[in-house]
Amino acid sequence: MQNTSTGLALKRLDSKTAVAIIQFTVLFGIAVVAPLFGEQLITGTIVNFILFVSVFLLGTRSAILISLFPSLIALGVGILPSILIPIIPFIIVSNVLLIMTFGVLSKTNYWFAIVFASVAKFLFLTIIGFLAISSFKTLLPFINIIGGTQLITSLSGGLITILFINVIWKNKTKK
Repeated sequence: MQNTSTGLALKRLDSKTAVAIIQFTVLFGIAVVAPLFGEQLITGTIVNFILFVSVFLLGTRSAILISLFPSLIALGVGILPSILIPIIPFIIVSNVLLIMTFGVLSKTNYWFAIVFASVAKFLFLTIIGFLAISSFKTLLPFINIIGGTQLITSLSGGLITILFINVIWKNKTKK
C-alpha cells in the first residue's frame, strides 16, 4: 500500500513482528512498573527476571533497551537513595553486562548462563561499590544495595526465568 502524502511504503505487520512488539511492550511495562513495589528484593528480582526473559524472547538489543529504565524509576520512587545517583550508570552497565553474558552463554546452558551472568554483575558492582566507598565514605551504608542484594536478585530472577522457560514456554510451544 502506498501512502501518497509521504511517498512511504507502508507494510503490513506480520504476526511474528506483532508478537515481538507485544512481548517488548509487556516486558518493558513490567520493568518500568516493578520499582513501584518499593522493596528492593522484589523489584530487583522482577527486573532481573524481565532482563533474562527479554534476552530469551527478544534478544540482547531489546533487553538492553529495557534495562535502561528501571534504575531511573527506582531512584524516582525512592528505592535507590538519592545519594546513589552517581552509581546509577554503573547499575545500568551491570544490567547490560548481565544481558550480554546471558545472551552469549545461554546458547550452551541456561543454568550456567544465569549463574555466570549474575556473578559477573555482582563482581562488577562490588568493585564499583568499593571504589565509590573509598572515595565517598558516606556510601558505606549502601554497599549491600550496590553488591550483595544485586547477586540475590539476579539469581532469584534467573531461577524464575528457568521456571518460565521450562514450564511455561516449553508447554506453550508444545501445543
